[in-house]
Amino acid sequence: MRTRSIGVAVLAALSALSMASCLATEKSYGSAGVVGRYNGLELVADLPEGVSVADVTHAADAVFREYRYEVLSVEAGDGKGTVVARPPTNNDWPKVKVTAYPFEGHTRVTIEKKPFNEESLCREIFGRLVAKLGL
Repeated sequence: MRTRSIGVAVLAALSALSMASCLATEKSYGSAGVVGRYNGLELVADLPEGVSVADVTHAADAVFREYRYEVLSVEAGDGKGTVVARPPTNNDWPKVKVTAYPFEGHTRVTIEKKPFNEESLCREIFGRLVAKLGL
């Protein structure tokens, strides 16, 4: 009976932790006050009108190169842009991906790092991206 109680308590604690990690944390960036929301898996932000998918793709490529990341791919087309890069290491990972696509009249950006996402890295890259876009 005691083992079952401990198991239920552990399950409840893990459930609470997983739900807490799903809550998005928000932070504003740049003079435009662009809000970046990190949900535990990726950073998501809606950019002001007038910033195109191509603008984001070019800026992300430039930010990665300034960081001396190896840019593995830059894809733009069909209204979507993606830049995938990895830090200067001897490994094939981690990889950081910036994706931009039209969303409800503006451009939405997502940033994710795989494996093992890292909020601080996603936020740092987004901050530089916002600055590069002049926001």
